[in-house]
Amino acid sequence: MTAGLVRWHANRTARLGDEFKEPVKRYVVAAGASSASVTIATEAGWTPLCCSIQAVGADIRYNLNAAASATTYYIKNGDTHKLALPYFGGDNSVIHAMRNASTDGTLEIIVYKVLS
Repeated sequence: MTAGLVRWHANRTARLGDEFKEPVKRYVVAAGASSASVTIATEAGWTPLCCSIQAVGADIRYNLNAAASATTYYIKNGDTHKLALPYFGGDNSVIHAMRNASTDGTLEIIVYKVLS
């Protein structure tokens, strides 16, 4: 595939690796004793359908569109997960985070461009 075709395919399908996508926004959620959240909003010209998250400073529990708790998804300090964000025809996704133990940390989120 040519570079242009690979880029088109990545933008349309969100199925190729992040190296073929354009990062467009960075969010940070403070992961403390209670669930905190950030809204990943649709903006003009692009729809947030995929992102990467990284736990910084602590092991973190996270969840999509519902509060994080001691039983939700787990990400180890320093690890990165790649997520497909749910798309509900214009509704925004919300990522929730809280610390897993007694140490506060942050959940860093990078959203990648998928043309709308």
